[in-house]
Amino acid sequence: MYWSSGIVRIALIAVVMAAGLSAQKAQRAPKLEKPRKHGIGIVYAIPKDWKVEEGSEAVMLLPPGVVVDAEKEDNPEVIVVEIAEGLEGPEDAAIGDELKGRWGSMGVEIAREPLKEVFSAPGRPGAIYTLDLRKGGKNVRVRAFYVMVKGKLLALTASGETARVTAREAALRAIAGSLDFVALER
Repeated sequence: MYWSSGIVRIALIAVVMAAGLSAQKAQRAPKLEKPRKHGIGIVYAIPKDWKVEEGSEAVMLLPPGVVVDAEKEDNPEVIVVEIAEGLEGPEDAAIGDELKGRWGSMGVEIAREPLKEVFSAPGRPGAIYTLDLRKGGKNVRVRAFYVMVKGKLLALTASGETARVTAREAALRAIAGSLDFVALER
């Protein structure tokens, strides 16, 4: 009896150790710079070593070493902040279909229906949607944070190779938490 319980105990210890070794280290939220304002009213903050490319209706966020080629559909990682026009709020039932429509049309296989989880920043309700895809044998993930701020639905969307998007989780949550909106003066 002792022998069998000892084997069970050793097996249990081995399983716990293996789980601990394979578990991802908890990510620390990065320190964000002073908030920036885009011309259409989006206010956002980014980690100090990130860069920004502003378009007329969106902001592309570039972590260190990331280069996005606008001519390619197959960039390893793209992170964009924009106003989510046509959606009523972070719980809008159309968000899942909008995500599938946007990325499903790019020759990818939808590996799993969009999953929704609650996300909120102080005084700003939100939700996070995760869409997993397969493209050319690669696992691709879309992680979209929707935050309602002053009557505007803001979206922070990260798309790319699953491992890269997953590795950015703490930074994405911090950036999403910084989102704000300032009405333009007329």
